[in-house]
Order: sequence, then C-alpha cells, then structure tokens
Amino acid sequence: MHKIRILHLAPHMNFGGAEIMIYNLVKNTDRKRFEPIVATWLGGGLADHLEQEGFNVLQVPARPKPLRWKALRRLIRQENIDILHTHLFTAGFYGRLAAIGNGRLGVIRTHHGMTFKQKAIKRIFFEILLYPLSSCHTAVSHSVIRHLNDTLRWKPTRMRLIQNGIDVERFCTERDAFNDPATIVAAGRLSKEKGFDVLIKALHSLSKKKRHFRCLLAGDGPEKGALLSLRERLGLVNKIDFLGYVRDIAPLMKTGDLFIIPSHHEGLPLSLLEAMASGLPVIASAVGGIPELLTPDKGWLVPPANPDVLADTIETVLDNPDRALKKAQQGRIEVLSAYDIKKTAGKYEDLYLQLFQNIGRG
Repeated sequence: MHKIRILHLAPHMNFGGAEIMIYNLVKNTDRKRFEPIVATWLGGGLADHLEQEGFNVLQVPARPKPLRWKALRRLIRQENIDILHTHLFTAGFYGRLAAIGNGRLGVIRTHHGMTFKQKAIKRIFFEILLYPLSSCHTAVSHSVIRHLNDTLRWKPTRMRLIQNGIDVERFCTERDAFNDPATIVAAGRLSKEKGFDVLIKALHSLSKKKRHFRCLLAGDGPEKGALLSLRERLGLVNKIDFLGYVRDIAPLMKTGDLFIIPSHHEGLPLSLLEAMASGLPVIASAVGGIPELLTPDKGWLVPPANPDVLADTIETVLDNPDRALKKAQQGRIEVLSAYDIKKTAGKYEDLYLQLFQNIGRG
C-alpha cells in the first residue's frame, strides 16, 4: 500500500505555538497510511526532537532567498511528495511558488493566526496572487476565517476550519482549592502582541492593594529585556518569576491557580487549550478565536490593553475560588471532548486523502 507522503513546510521549528502544533500533528498522524516529513530552512529545537524520534526532517537551503523556491521544488520531486502542507506566511509563499506547474501535488495553506495585521500591504498582495495555487486553505478558528475574508476581500471557497488540538492526556489535573498565596501562570512568546506588559501593570495594581500572589511567566522572546526592566521599575522582582522557555508546560499548569492570556491578537492559542485541559481558571483577552472557546460559563474575557480591568478581574477570580473552579471544570470538559490532537490529526488525514484522490494519485 502506498503511503501518502506529506511534507510540512515551515520557516523554522523553534518552540512557538504554530511549530508545536506541527510537531504534535506529525507525531499523531497515522504512519500506516501517511509518511509525514518536515522541512525548514532555519531548523530549530522541535526539528531536532522529531529527528531523534525517528521522523524525516529535511533542510531547505536558506540562501540565496530568491532561489529558495527552486531548491524546494527539487526537494519535492526528489522526495516524491504527494501533499505539501505549508504553515505560516513565508512557507506558504515559497511553497506555492515551488508548486507551480506540478499538477500532481496537493497544496494546503494553513493560517495559524492574524497573519495580515503586520506587513499588511506586501503580504496581502502575495496572498491574493498565490491563492489559486492552493488546493485548500485551513484556519484554526472562525475569527481567522473572518480576518481573511475582511482583509483579503475574498471569501475562500476552499477554506476549512480545523481547530488546534493538544495531547489532552498530559493535562488531566483535579483541583479543589487555591494556593496561599495564589499562583498566577502565563506562558507564550515574549513579544509585543502577547501583551505581557499589560499583565505586569495589572499585577502592580494588585501589589499596591497588598494582594498576595506569585506569578510564573514561561517563555522567551525579543521583549524579555523590556519586560524585566518593567518588572524591576514597578517593584515586582519578588512577585514575578521569568522561567524562560518551558518545553513541558503540564507540570507548570498543575502548580497554578489561575492562567492569564493578555494578548492583543491571537488565532486559537495552544496555551488556552492546555490551561483549560488542566482545570485552571482562565482570564484572557477577548481577541481572535479565544471567545469561541472561552465562553462566560468557562472563564473570564477582558478587553486587550487594559491593565485596570485585568487587575479587577484577577481580584474577582481570586476572591471567588469555588465559582472559578466550577467554570474551569466546564472548560476542561469542553477541551477534553473537542480539542484532542487525535481528532485534529484525523481531520487533516481526511483532507490529505481527499486531495490525494483529487490530484489523481488515489
């Protein structure tokens, strides 16, 4: 039986949300029917882990940039790839250029977030130009689909909603009370769009009210220096611990009492799924795909970039642990039933099979 060869293409495989999703998808794809392969031009820690676990990881020459698509085209032919699955804008750009003229290659473009909020003009131009070269577009949330419709001014008839998933079995935690002092957890790339400065300012407001808490912030990124300076300037060095990148987030979730996502924009963050699966009460910005999952019976939504409202909401949660844990339990039930990575992988496998048949290889 021919195994359908799937090439996942991403710029890098460092420890970010989209890259972790690729890693989990590759690991949970049925290897009796499919041969998942990963290719990048910048490598990364998750690529190393996949290689160590026996998966095929390929290197696309990073330079010269103008010829990268030609190198990728050669790789696709040499590896006899059936389906090219591109992740993030740059991979979608080079991948679809490489697919030109290859009528027997299925091409998927997955949109993991609000791609066109930054570098909008150039990205919008190329996304519209290359749209016909995609066999199918997928998005991780309804909000991402709306963003694409509103920004690109077309309604992609080949768009599918396939939401992110996690290994839910790693995040099964029972909890019945808060710690004293309460432990607040946040995790993500330390970049401006994640809004961790808003969280630090909110915690400063709580500290001025003599509220007792401990905050554990997991992640790394370009804003780390600025965030450390803000922590020191606001006198929170003994209140907020920067943990750096934490590969296995499950034990950290287990120690927490409250999880906070203060982002300015998101697709459907894996950290939200992980926190909810862990039974953690969650406060998150009402942006992107977050409100689709974190409904009022499952957690608290706050406006982005508003530290005062965030501080008030944190107080509400900490003052009402029974109510908070009841909401968290509802969220946990939802994630365990609907956001298992095995279900996500199954939906992609169905799509791979459909495209394989459509291109005349099935």
